[in-house]
Amino acid sequence: MVLLAKNERLTVEYAQRVEARREEVADFYDDTKVYIDAAHWQHLPKIRDIQQLAPLVDYIRSDPKSIGESCFPIDAGRSATLGFVDQWIKETQAHLCEILKSARHAATQASQCEPTEVLNLATAVFLCRSRCPPSIGWDSVGPHLLCAESQVDGTRRRPTREKGFFQFFEDGYNTVIQLLGLLDLDPLVTTTKDLDKLEARFICQIPESPVVKAAAVMTWRQCVNHVAHVRTIMHNPPALRLSVLTEEATQTVLHHEQLYPYPYPGDPVWSCRRCTEHLKNPTTRQGVVSHLKLVSVPPLFSSLQSGPAFTDMTYRHAPLKTLTSSIFNPNCHLNANVSLLH
Repeated sequence: MVLLAKNERLTVEYAQRVEARREEVADFYDDTKVYIDAAHWQHLPKIRDIQQLAPLVDYIRSDPKSIGESCFPIDAGRSATLGFVDQWIKETQAHLCEILKSARHAATQASQCEPTEVLNLATAVFLCRSRCPPSIGWDSVGPHLLCAESQVDGTRRRPTREKGFFQFFEDGYNTVIQLLGLLDLDPLVTTTKDLDKLEARFICQIPESPVVKAAAVMTWRQCVNHVAHVRTIMHNPPALRLSVLTEEATQTVLHHEQLYPYPYPGDPVWSCRRCTEHLKNPTTRQGVVSHLKLVSVPPLFSSLQSGPAFTDMTYRHAPLKTLTSSIFNPNCHLNANVSLLH
C-alpha cells in the first residue's frame, strides 16, 4: 500500500510538473514572437506544435533533478521555434498555391507571376471546412489556419494536408473577376491591397427582382461574402449582378463609415505591433497609444518605425461567428439608391 501510494504521488507530481512546464513553454512562445514580423502573427502554428520541438519537449519531460530547475533551453528553443515557424509558413503557402494551381487559377498559368505572389492577388479566394466566410489572399487566410488541426508526422509536426480542408472558391473568384471588370483592373496583377486602397463600394442587384429600390452597400470583400451567403441560403441561386457606386455616392458612403468606424476604437480589439504586450489580451486603440508612450521600441523593430504602430486584432481574438453573423459592416447599415450607380 505504501509503495502504491508513493507511485500515485510521483505520477501526480510528474503530471503537475509537465503541465507547469507546458505553460512555461507557452509563455516562452509568446515572448519569442517578438522576433517574428508582426505581419505574420496571424499565420503562426499552435502552441502544441511548438511544444513538440525537440529542445522544448525534452525540457517538458525531463527530470528536474538531473538538469536543474532553471535550465530552460532558451537559445536552442528560440532557434528551433523560429526555424519551425518559418518552415511552417512556407509549407502552408506552398499548399495553398497548389490548390490554386489545381483549380487552374489564371495567375498560376502566367509565367511572370511568382508562385507565392499568387496568394497576394484579389482573385486568390479560399473556403475552409469550418464554414467560415471566404478568405481572400494570404493575409485573410491567416486566422483560418488555426481552424485546421495538426498531425504528427514522425518526429515533426506540420500543418495538416487533409484533402479538401482548404478549397478554391470558384464563385468567389468569379465575383472578384466581375468586380475587377467594373473597375477596369487586370486580375493577373491586382492585389488585395490594391483593391482595399481604391475604397470602391458596390451593391448587388438580383435580376429576378421586379423592382430593386435599394440595397446594402458593400466593400469588394463583402461582395464575396455576400455571394457565399446567397449560395448557402438558396438552393438554386440566381446569377448575381454587382454594380459599382459613382464617385460622389462612394464619398457619401465613406463619410458615413468614418462616423461609425469598424472596428470601433473603443473596442478591446487592438494590439501593439512592436511587442507582444497585447497579443493575448487586446486593448482599446487609445490603450495601445498610451502603451507606446510608456515603452521604448527595441532595436529589433527599427525597421517597423515607419509602419503602423498598432493593428486591429479582431479576427484573431473575437469569435468568427460573431463577426460574420451579417455580411455587412454591423456599424454601417447604409443603403444606396439605384440611381447612384454607374
